[in-house]
Amino acid sequence: MRDLIALTVVASLLGSTTLGCKKKSDDANPRPEATTPAPAPAPSTKLPAHVKAATPATPAPPAAAAAAAPVLGDKVEIPAAHVVFNVPGGWKKSTTANGWTLFKAPDNHARLGYVAFEQPGEATSRLGQLAEAFELTNMTWGGPTEGAVGKDHFPDHEGDTTTCTMKNGDACTMRYMTINPGGSVQMMMVYLVNTARGEHQRAHATASINSLRRM
Repeated sequence: MRDLIALTVVASLLGSTTLGCKKKSDDANPRPEATTPAPAPAPSTKLPAHVKAATPATPAPPAAAAAAAPVLGDKVEIPAAHVVFNVPGGWKKSTTANGWTLFKAPDNHARLGYVAFEQPGEATSRLGQLAEAFELTNMTWGGPTEGAVGKDHFPDHEGDTTTCTMKNGDACTMRYMTINPGGSVQMMMVYLVNTARGEHQRAHATASINSLRRM
């Protein structure tokens, strides 16, 4: 009976020792606990004290409008000289008692005129009529040159003013062309530009004269 009790005590002690070792082993290697990753911090929008906030760019002003391209309007026929040309668009027509046909720009800062003739030496007298027809107070001419004008390159004598003053006191320039279209009738074309206010009209006047052509 003593031996049985001794065996039971020994068995009990062995079991306790085994459980203690197992528990210590489990504590030495604990199972990892599942963890939820912390959210990343939101980026800061606050600039460091030494950095200045950028100033929004100011839109560039629109580019200056380009000069208007020449615009031609009505077709004008000159049957006696067998030619035709187009006047600048919107220019107002008038005539004089001595045969000039004139066209005035809407802003009155440029004018264009023509006359046909066939008498010898008439070109000189026609030049003498320009101051009155174009309302000038002063006009002197430089020396004439030989040239060509229009789409069909009609030969001409042409010249420019060295001084020119309008009745309102503004300075101006005038150019004349005595044109030989190939028949007995010749013609003179003239344009005037107010140099103080009307340079934008020069291209319209020259485009009109350059449109001269045979009928």
